[in-house]
Amino acid sequence: MDSYTLGASFCRHSCKMGSVCIFVYKNLTSMNIDLGKFSHERDIEASTVKIIVNHVNICILSIYRAPSGDFAHLLVKLEGILNLLQRNDTQLIICGDININYLIENNKNLFWIHYWPPTIWLVLSTFQPESRVIQLLL
Repeated sequence: MDSYTLGASFCRHSCKMGSVCIFVYKNLTSMNIDLGKFSHERDIEASTVKIIVNHVNICILSIYRAPSGDFAHLLVKLEGILNLLQRNDTQLIICGDININYLIENNKNLFWIHYWPPTIWLVLSTFQPESRVIQLLL
């Protein structure tokens, strides 16, 4: 990890074992974007870093939602984060673990993913029986 620096992080205060962070290759210039007002332990833990690569602005958002987290609260806070980060001149990469079992019928109506603009790339992993990684490039 000598080639990387901590670019952004959210650390839990009351719950054990958790938090999110983003490490950035140290030759890249990065800027931490404070998402403290959007993060809530277990419901949505988020950190964001902005980098510029080949004259392209890129925001990388890392999110975590515990299996016991409030999904409705995640959506409200995620909408606020997206409103803050989304710009016409910026690519947004969202990655993380939101602990949704997509095999359960009630979770298949996540229509909001399909309405994200094409400047957002979504990479989510879930702990499902098959331990597969879901990758959507919108």
